[in-house]
Amino acid sequence: MNPNILAWARDQAGFTPEEAARRARIGSTKTTSPEKRLLDWEAGKGQPTRTQLQGLARAYRRPLALFFMKKPPKRDERVADFRSGPEHRSGVYSNELAALIRQAQARQDEVRQLLLSEDPTPDSLPFIGRFDTSVSVEALVADLRATLGISSPEQKRTRDASELFRLLRQRAEESGIFVLLEGDLGSHHSSIEPTEFRGLALADEYAPFVIVNSNDSRGARVFTLVHELAHLWLGQSGVGNEIPYGDFSSLGTLEHLCNQVAAELLLPKDDFLEEWASAGLDSAEEMVRRTASRYSVSTTLAANRAWNLGRIDDQTWRDLFQLFGEEWRRSLERRKKKERESEGGPSFYVLQRQRLGNALISLVLGAVASGDLTHTRAMRILRVKPDSFAKLGEVGA
Repeated sequence: MNPNILAWARDQAGFTPEEAARRARIGSTKTTSPEKRLLDWEAGKGQPTRTQLQGLARAYRRPLALFFMKKPPKRDERVADFRSGPEHRSGVYSNELAALIRQAQARQDEVRQLLLSEDPTPDSLPFIGRFDTSVSVEALVADLRATLGISSPEQKRTRDASELFRLLRQRAEESGIFVLLEGDLGSHHSSIEPTEFRGLALADEYAPFVIVNSNDSRGARVFTLVHELAHLWLGQSGVGNEIPYGDFSSLGTLEHLCNQVAAELLLPKDDFLEEWASAGLDSAEEMVRRTASRYSVSTTLAANRAWNLGRIDDQTWRDLFQLFGEEWRRSLERRKKKERESEGGPSFYVLQRQRLGNALISLVLGAVASGDLTHTRAMRILRVKPDSFAKLGEVGA
């Protein structure tokens, strides 16, 4: 074990010695406290047992092999941090979020290598980085629609937000984008709340990835997916958290633009105004709920669109925002409670396919079948054991 790596890993995790010792469940001795034992190991005075080292690896969200390296790995390549809220300092992530980003980047690297090994001179995806932030909202939305092959009437034919998400995800994957639903590191104990992370875009001309937080509401996932797709069209990797409803112009230029694009694609201005005028309902709340249902989007997005387009006043917007925000929080709590109490539900393979997406699974399993990819590399990408590959391939999305 390398004591310098041990100290480096704790520093990267942002833990005090006391917190690290507690999380790793290091016990005390008659003469030495847990944190003092850890500091001694970091100074090269003695070594932890393998069990204790495994505890530290779990606490730091790092592989055990890291502690035996000669020197620390290169600093993580950080994606741009677009998260809002005073509790989030730019580029400072929880251990869980930092690990999720590392895993996503490693998975993307593996997929990129696989694609290039199958075709050493592939055509790059033309839409990645096609525009910069000077592009108009209308032009970017039109290009998104053309590339994805999706129209507003087709969106309106979806039954609900879940079906709209599946449609958008399918079209994105058919265009060469890998869309994953991930909200933890493999168990609910490492769950990441939407307030810390809602979406992640990893731009790449051959293997672009979008990660949407599976812990979020279904309506919010739809908005996040389109927002992150806009990031790819702008060639900008980044991680974001809360959808900052209200005046989008209060954000930086990039986030402002991506939010406007998502709002316009999901609730087109002309369609929205026509829908609003023809509804004939007296209550603004009823109007918003009807519009949200018609377009399979969240009520909060529909209310925000109505406010931005001058169909409701400031006070009505504030009242609706508070009402729908409370409904969103209650729905998340109900879902969490249901998950905790549920003994049945979808199988492991169904959940993994929902999480990983058809595009990633089909690519990897196809490469394994053709002999172009080893089981070991496939396991690194899919994070399921080889004996599960067959069942994973049999399950429909």
